[in-house]
Amino acid sequence: MRRLMVTIILLCLLSLPAFSAEQAQSSASKSKLHLILFYSSHCGACLKLENEYIPVILKKYGDAIDLDQREINEKKEHLEQLLTYNPEGTVPTMVVPSLNKVFVGVEEIETSVTPIIKDFVAGRLSPSSNQGSGTKKKL
Repeated sequence: MRRLMVTIILLCLLSLPAFSAEQAQSSASKSKLHLILFYSSHCGACLKLENEYIPVILKKYGDAIDLDQREINEKKEHLEQLLTYNPEGTVPTMVVPSLNKVFVGVEEIETSVTPIIKDFVAGRLSPSSNQGSGTKKKL
């Protein structure tokens, strides 16, 4: 009898769909707004953004955003990726891929990205919607 119950339990467990760590991470990242910041360590405006703006948004919205910082002088692929979003290669450039938005320059990033993050946190914006200002570009 005991052996039968163990067998039934094992069969039930084996029939459950597998849930991998990758799926768990994917589910967690779906609840965050993904941002990509392209910058150069030789750029004064980028350093200002990195030292003044980024710490503020990370402190305030760090649980709601996934910020991917890509230094264009470190890896050639980062520069190539920047050029696909911003053909002029101007830094700093921030991309919100899920909204198909590209923001160039400190002022545009600070004034445009923060409201997007606030709307996302407030539930007024889903990553798949296409709202906000900025340069529309097929990503």
